[in-house]
Amino acid sequence: MWAAPSSIRGRGGAAEELPHIFERFRSGSSSGGDSSGIGLWTTRRLAELQGGTIEVESWPGSGSVFTLWLRAGAPLEEGA
Repeated sequence: MWAAPSSIRGRGGAAEELPHIFERFRSGSSSGGDSSGIGLWTTRRLAELQGGTIEVESWPGSGSVFTLWLRAGAPLEEGA
């Protein structure tokens, strides 16, 4: 079972960069050079470690939508 997705909007990126945006130390041209290139890689890795995934849709110059999918788990026990 999957939890409802959480979407975050970001800057639009170039189509040729899209397949690489989740690579470690990769900064897109829209980052303005002030990025370490580990944020999206870290987000994807944390999602994967929890059995989830992250997806992106992008419209250059208009924005991007990142959707994080996580598996729904059992309710936490009280006091846990």
